[in-house]
Amino acid sequence: MRRWLSIIITGFLTNSCGYGIVDPVENYEVRQFYNATASNGDFLRLEVNYTSKHIEYQNLSRAQSSSIDYTISANGSYELLDKEQLLKSAYEIPDKTLIIETSDPSLIIAIVQSPIQIADLANHELNYLQFNEDNGGIQLGHITIDDNANLQINSYFPAGPLLGTPSAFGISNIPNEILSEKTTMNTIEDALSSSIILFGDPNGTLIMKTNNSSTIAWPTSDNTTFNTEYAGKYKTYFYTKISQYVDGHELGNANIKHVDTEVSTSGHLLITGENGVLIDVDLIPLQSAENLYDAEALTSPCAGLFVAQIPGSSAETYVLFMNDIIAFAHFQNISGSNETSIQYHYIYGLGVRETVLALKY
Repeated sequence: MRRWLSIIITGFLTNSCGYGIVDPVENYEVRQFYNATASNGDFLRLEVNYTSKHIEYQNLSRAQSSSIDYTISANGSYELLDKEQLLKSAYEIPDKTLIIETSDPSLIIAIVQSPIQIADLANHELNYLQFNEDNGGIQLGHITIDDNANLQINSYFPAGPLLGTPSAFGISNIPNEILSEKTTMNTIEDALSSSIILFGDPNGTLIMKTNNSSTIAWPTSDNTTFNTEYAGKYKTYFYTKISQYVDGHELGNANIKHVDTEVSTSGHLLITGENGVLIDVDLIPLQSAENLYDAEALTSPCAGLFVAQIPGSSAETYVLFMNDIIAFAHFQNISGSNETSIQYHYIYGLGVRETVLALKY
């Protein structure tokens, strides 16, 4: 797998610090440095000090920062002792991925900072999920990157027709001419002047931050069938919002639940919380969903992206597996027969496989 680009469109290439050891030996400390984005579109940086169990947090989009101690719970989660009350808890695969619950509420996904060049983008196919906190909440689809590192995004926006767009499907392009080779990202102004930020890691993860969303992308699989390696138990954050769309604005209150996710070897997805079952579905390859894979819909089979559909219901669930991370989204039109009231429910979440949580620290 090529090492992924860490770039900013209309901005700057992010510096990478990576895994660090503080000299001299008597002051030995183990640290990791992350780039991150939140589901509200914020761009962030974090430094985790495993020796002192401490996190330095910077939100470059909002000029916020916090210095946070943490403790490790019995289930492997971090309880964040944030005096600024910005961050609440986290799960980490050390030296790879960090996911965080904020008090807003928002979900943050962070990946290790990596020095990569623009040329590394070329010739990739990826599936993606996009998380938003407004206007329908979720999107998904496929990203094609050509020989010259031009991006084409084939998207599915379930809420689109409800919100007045002509179609739930669309194609957009990001030409490589607007990607910058610059390698500084040290000021708040740099982050605020960047409408889109892309960054990635050597594992193949590509993350896009826009003004109001976070997109997580992962290379397509070699085939569309369910891989039994995806099976397992995941500790998961579950963002849920029931919304009403009135006069061009989404109304509703969101919250984040701590849930348990279990995926069987046959591709059955079960998500349970304090009050019982939240999602209980069988996953199928996206290309098997006739309404999603078509010349007028998603034109790629999106191998490795899975969906669950319930006959007679508008509810759909979408799942992307990224090694030991599960990302999922869910959308349902709940407007009913009252055409004057547009209502819908969306969910999205991130989970970490229980067996790889940060218990070693």
